[in-house]
Amino acid sequence: MMLYHFADPNRFADHPVTVNEILVYVALPLKNQLNLDGSDTTNGDPFWDVTKPELRQALIARSDTTQRLADLLRKVHDLLEALDMPGVARNFDPSRAITIKSEVHRRNGASPTEGALTRFLRVESLVINEAVKAGTKIAHFVSQAGSKPTEAVKALAEFGEKITDAFNHQITDISIGGGKLRPLGTMAMIEAARALGVTQPDVQASALLDLIFLKRGTSFNLADFLKGQLPPDDAVALRQRLVNL
Repeated sequence: MMLYHFADPNRFADHPVTVNEILVYVALPLKNQLNLDGSDTTNGDPFWDVTKPELRQALIARSDTTQRLADLLRKVHDLLEALDMPGVARNFDPSRAITIKSEVHRRNGASPTEGALTRFLRVESLVINEAVKAGTKIAHFVSQAGSKPTEAVKALAEFGEKITDAFNHQITDISIGGGKLRPLGTMAMIEAARALGVTQPDVQASALLDLIFLKRGTSFNLADFLKGQLPPDDAVALRQRLVNL
């Protein structure tokens, strides 16, 4: 995520609010569950309830979040200094970690308008919870000696549909790169397949290129392609998929 947004260093100057949201999100420690004071707890759920603003605030307020954020700010500050952007670099001085946390804290509290950090957490929660549900269902089908392959495929398809929707509609409209984030959805699917297919060889896919050439005069709207729709077969002149392993 940081790679996509920060490929253009001007974003540090043009979108400081979004940048701060991303930095705090990356600085948050990974937790399955936590109490209101930010300490760990366990209740059997795979991920904590991100819909509760008091839990989001508790995680942001943790001291290890502050330390991780300060480390990230130091890297950003040094990068901007090296790029001869000292004015922008001052906004990301490590000494501003607590101030930046407070600003992000206010934008992701009980306000009806959610900040980018909350939306990232919602997608992360959805992916993790749905992956656990799909894995549990598939494990159940496998335990029955593969007697229900149709149900197993259906469970995996439902998981893929939900995380695809999360990446295509809940993240890509945030000002951090738009459609450039779509490959993250593909990466999530690859990692999920690798985790579920423990008996499969560990193949690392490094690139996938899907070329679709439309027929001249087709009525298919290219904007619909970015919304997840594929052109009908009668509108396609040639399609070629290239995979680099």
